[in-house]
This record gives sequence, C-alpha cells and structure tokens, in this order.
Amino acid sequence: MIEHRVWRLLLSITLASSVWAALPIPPRQADPWTATVVDGIPAFVGETAKTLFDAGLADPRGGVYRHITVHRTPMPGVPAETVDTDAWVFEGGFAVCWDGMVHAVEQNLGPADLATDVAAGPIHPRLTNPTPRYSGVTAELGPSFEPLPLLLLLRLNELDLAGRLWQKSSGDGLLVPTERSFWPGIAANGWLSTAYDRAENAYLNGEYQLALDVFQSLASWRERMAPSLSQNSPGQIFASAAQLQPFVREAERRVNAKPNGPLDRAKLQAMPQDARIKELINRLEDVVPVQISIPGALDSISDPIDQLLIAEGEAAAMPLLDALQNDQRLTRSLYYSVKDAARRILIAILQPPADVRNAKPEELRAWWVVQGGKNLAERDFALLANDRATPAQWLEAATKLVVHTLAELAARGPNTPLPPRIGEALRSRTNPSVTELLDTRARGLAASKQDRACEMARLRYLWEPDTALPTLKAVAALPECRADNWVMLARVNAGDRTALSDWAAVMTATPSLAKAYPYGQPAAEVTYLPLWTFPDEPSFQDLSRRLFLDPSSSRYPLNLIRSAGTDIFAIRPRSALLVVPAFREGVLIALQTKEVIGSVERSSKGMLSVIVGQAGYGTSAPDDPTKVIPPEDRPLRMSDFAAWQLSQIDGFPAFPLDGPLADRDRASDTIAQFLRDHAADLRMQTQDTIMGILESPSPEFAVRTGVYLDRAGRGTIAGAVTDSNGAPIAGADIEIANMNTLITSKVVSSNTGRYSLADLPVGRYWVTVAVPGFKTWVYSNLLLEATQTLIVDAKLQADR
Repeated sequence: MIEHRVWRLLLSITLASSVWAALPIPPRQADPWTATVVDGIPAFVGETAKTLFDAGLADPRGGVYRHITVHRTPMPGVPAETVDTDAWVFEGGFAVCWDGMVHAVEQNLGPADLATDVAAGPIHPRLTNPTPRYSGVTAELGPSFEPLPLLLLLRLNELDLAGRLWQKSSGDGLLVPTERSFWPGIAANGWLSTAYDRAENAYLNGEYQLALDVFQSLASWRERMAPSLSQNSPGQIFASAAQLQPFVREAERRVNAKPNGPLDRAKLQAMPQDARIKELINRLEDVVPVQISIPGALDSISDPIDQLLIAEGEAAAMPLLDALQNDQRLTRSLYYSVKDAARRILIAILQPPADVRNAKPEELRAWWVVQGGKNLAERDFALLANDRATPAQWLEAATKLVVHTLAELAARGPNTPLPPRIGEALRSRTNPSVTELLDTRARGLAASKQDRACEMARLRYLWEPDTALPTLKAVAALPECRADNWVMLARVNAGDRTALSDWAAVMTATPSLAKAYPYGQPAAEVTYLPLWTFPDEPSFQDLSRRLFLDPSSSRYPLNLIRSAGTDIFAIRPRSALLVVPAFREGVLIALQTKEVIGSVERSSKGMLSVIVGQAGYGTSAPDDPTKVIPPEDRPLRMSDFAAWQLSQIDGFPAFPLDGPLADRDRASDTIAQFLRDHAADLRMQTQDTIMGILESPSPEFAVRTGVYLDRAGRGTIAGAVTDSNGAPIAGADIEIANMNTLITSKVVSSNTGRYSLADLPVGRYWVTVAVPGFKTWVYSNLLLEATQTLIVDAKLQADR
C-alpha cells in the first residue's frame, strides 16, 4: 500500500509537468492473472490476452470507467485536438484507453457505462486515426472486429460482457478469426501498429518527448512479444525491436537538441556562402518529405531548404557529399534520412548518370572529383561519344541534351518560352557533331536490333527535325520501331505518310508489339493513339474493325464493359476512341445489348452504386434520396452501363440509372441516336500538340484521355499549292491537323493547285504539304475562328 502511494505521488508530480519521462505503468500491471474460460470464446483467446498483458498491454484493472477527453496526435497538417472517449481513469491524471495504451486525461466529463458501450459497439480502439470525433468507444468508421476490446474485458473479469461482445461480433458478420495461430499476430499487430501510429504522428508533429516515450515502450513491448510471434504467424508484419532503435535514438536526440527555429532567409543571404551552405545542411533535419506516388518513394526536393541548397549549385557538392557519408540524422520523416536528402540534392545539382546516382557515397565522390569543372552539356556529350558506354548510358545522355526537363515543361506558359536545351551550347560542335552522334547511335542500335533505337530516333528528330527522316526510316526497319507511336508521329511530322500504313501493317501482323502504359493512362488510348489521331486513314480501317468489332477481341466494347468488374481502365465507352468509326459502331451495339452484367444499388443515404463483378462504382445521390428502386428494376444491363457512361460526356442526354427498365431503354435509344447525329462533333482533348507529345520525357503521360462534344463552331482552311515560280501543283498531299485534338484531315490539290477543307472545328492547326521532288512545307500554329475561311498558300521549293 505504501509502495502504491509513493508511486501515485511520483506519477502526479510527473504528470503535473505535462512531460512524461516514460509512459506511466498502471498500478496492477504486474499483478498475477489467469484468464477465465468463457462459454463460446475459445480458450486460446484468453491465452493471447495473458501474452499481451505480460508484454505490456496497459492493464485497466483498478481504474474507474469514465467519459473523458484525451489528446490525439493527428496526421501532419491536421490540427491538434482532443477526442471524446470512454476509458479507465487512475489517480495521477492518466487513463487506460481501448487502444491498450496509457493517455493523459485532458478533461474528466463524468461517469460512463461499460455495458452500454459494449452493447452499442462495434468497439474500435484506435485514437490515432484522423476521424473527427468518437462517441464513447463507437468509432465513426466502418464495422470491423478488433481483438483488443475483448482482451481488456477478459482482463477486467467482465466475462458476461466479453461473451456478449464475442457473440455480437460474430452475429454482425464481422471477421472473427477462430484459429489459434491467428490470434497472437493479429492481436499484437492491432496493439503495436496503433502504438506505432501514435509515436510516428507525435514525431511528425514535433511532440518529441511523447514520440520518445511511445517508441521506447514499443521497442520493449515488441521484444517481449517476439517469442509468441513465429516467423509464419499471420499478421506478423510489424517492425522488430532492433528496427525501432533508430527511431528511439532520433527522438531522444531531438528531445535533447536545441531546435533550429524559423528559417530566416534574409539572415541566410547575409552569410558568406560557406557558412550559408553549412547552416542549410544543418537544417536538413527539418526537411518535410512528401509522398511522390502511392506506392512510391518519399521526396524532399520541393522543401524550401532543399531548394535553397540546390540554388547554391556545385559549391554545395562537397559539403553534401560529407553529409551523405557521415550524417546519421533523420528528417521530419522517420523513413527519410538526412543522407537521403543529401543524395537527392546532389542528383539535382550534379545530374550524374543513372549508374552513379545510387552509387556508394565514396564512389559518387570519386566520380565528382573527376567530373568537377565540366559543365553538364560537356559531360553528356562525352558520354554519348564514348563507344564503350552502354546503350542505356547513350540514351540517358542524349535525353538530357535534347529534351527539356519535366520542370521546364511544367513551367511553360503561353508567354513563357522554353529555355534552351542543354545541348544547344554544342550546336557548333563538329567532328563529331551532336547530330552525327545521334544518327550513329540510332542506326547502330537498329542494326543490332535493340528497341532503344526507337527512342534514340525520337531524340534525333527532336534535335534537328528537318534532317531526321532518313534516320527515322532506317530505324523503322525494326518492327518494334514501326509499331512505336512516337516514331510513327515523327515520321508523319517529317512528311512521310507511309508511316501510317507501316504502323497499321505491323500492328495487324504482330499485335504483341502494342505497348501498354500501365500508369495513369488506359492502355487503349495510348497504345492506339494513331487510330484516333488519324481516324479516317484508309490503312487503319481493317485494323480498327478487327480490334473493335470482332467479338473475340479484348477491345470489343462489349468485352471491355464485361471486364469492368476487374479492370477499372476497362470502363471506356466514353473513350477517345469514340472518334474512330469502328469503335463507335461497337459502342452502338452495346447500347442495344440487354445482357445483365451487374446491378444498381442504393445505400441507406440515397447514394447510387453500380456493381459489376467484384467492383463497385459510385455515382451521385439522386434528387429524391428516399426513392426506392423496385427489385425487378435493379439489374444493370450492358445497354444501361454504356448509356450511363456516355451520359457523362458534357452535352450528351441524361440517363436515369435508377429508373424503370422501360425508361432506361428509351433513354439509351435517345443517346444512341445522339451519338450517331453528333459523331462529327466528338473531339479528343490532349495535353499538347504532336510536337509537345514527342518532346515529353514520358510521351505516354502527355495524352489526356477523354472525349468531349465540340460545339464551338466551324471554319474552312483553303489555299493554293505552287512551285517557286508560281506554277500550280496538282495532286499535292495536304494534311491539316488540329493542334489540340491531334485529329488530322487530308485533302489533295486540284488540277489548278487549289484545295479546300470545310467544317473544321475552331482552334489552332498546322498544315503540311508534301509532293515528291519538293521539300515538305509546314505551317504551324494557325488560328481558325468560327465561320472563317483561312487562306493558307504553300510555295514549294525543289528538293535538290
């Protein structure tokens, strides 16, 4: 009893300072306990409870069950707040909560009733989740089974309530594992991962003492749990005690370190450069990395400290190399060290080749000792000229010389011209020139049958378009390059229309050469870009019908819709390919097909859901959320799905997804007729012109998928084709391409050299005129306005 009074006094003193030296230990944590067998609950559940409490799961015995508020450490960027919950309160101002951990009591709001809370379940123990508020122990989350509440009830000897919770969870259809091997791993991870979330969030929000307390406790708990978690134990995914030690050390360092304070840019700029760089490297511990993709790596380059170091340029290289080799600190993320930040900044400053970027620190330093003093263009030129380099190294060097960076492209605006390419400084270089090196590498790669030749040929075109056609044709000897969209577009841009029939022929003969781009774009839009770019091209018609009207094809619209339950990218009735007549015909077939493929369901809140296979696709709530869909009208048919998708194109008729079948049939017929009537108004919006797509470091990302209904007006482009002496040229091939949609039309000049193409959507165009024996003539960025006849005359020069 005296020992308990001393403990309580010490605890009260500790809590009074609002800073814990360590998480308080509940007074009965070490008291003996044997789990009592409860009817209906397997005995191994009690065994699991004893294992976890022996390891450190907070013991609620002796506490008074109260309604309280506790501090919750939120995710970064979420304001700190208190959370209402019910918990077991002890003298000294702390409570054991349903997450199995000790929390400081912010406010005691009065008595709570344990039986009522169990009856109201499901009980959810997590207090680290950023859900706004909790009412008692019932979370505003979906129902799920959590082992910890059951274990806490067993520890309290609340056997009747434990039995009720087990029966309620099983009766509600929640996943309640009944195999002995599942319980230690699942229960431990529910507890330890919640504790880890609490510690990590505290660290990210600068609550370093709390982070240290929880990390230290967590490492201890995890070590004690280790014997119970076999290598194959289900749920065994949590970090080991050894893996937690770096986090413990970093939190402890930050508790004892003097904080850097706000970043004073004016004071920094007044420092000598060496001192400024040193100060910025010291502040790398304050960098807040961001998740650049999910899943994916953390990156800090957008952080102001990183940006300031990058701005210092090569003067910061050696100090950053020192940090890369020696600095043991972490940043404001537990998964991103100062070393990681230093490497990223070094890469941004030095732009080393790929094989050096991830080299050991001493190897990166040795590389820089040799390369220091050379500018980037010279380094890349030397690599491209090095016959001993690998094809990957040649391609990387050529890309950096020729292509603007993603940051440069993103910063481009209507009045912001792109900066010169890195390689522009080498335009006057000869013996060899950049052009000669690009030709040599592209042709050499093609001769050795390497598909990197396709990309090298694209770079050759971007570097010097007017002279690139021979090299483009040379690499097109490879089927892979004839099928490459970007080589095909470059050839067409250079005046070689045979590229279109070449592409169609190889794609028909070897469909496996079709490239699928899995990130960010449905494969059909990017893989078959030529089909919607040149929808009226005669050589494409047979291929289009094979792809989109053959019932055995995976691209047959009915098959695309059937696969919507497993492939989210398969929902493409409103695809860019709607501008292709064969695909449009396939969609019209889908609009008449009554095959049942899923169901339409409504939630209790009135939200509609489309269910296809195992997938669900939500849509907006109807005007009348109380409306009930009769059971006989709940099936989702092929025609319903296609019409629903088309109705989401701006300007298309609406579709009553929740309406009776007869109403849906009438609406789908209306949409089908609308599609027929307005086929010529469908346009594909792209991110850029063809030249812009060719220039993008990742061309597949430049294509913006999705079709729209164009009603902005029409105009005409007309003119005359003559030679240098003014004599008319008959039979000239004139290609008129919309720079926004990429859709291309063509016409042939008459006997008098005249041409005219009417009913063109307003927008910007380029006109290409090609005649054998003459240089190809190109005029770009022509603005066509509504009702306008834009005169574009072409005077061709003989090709000598």
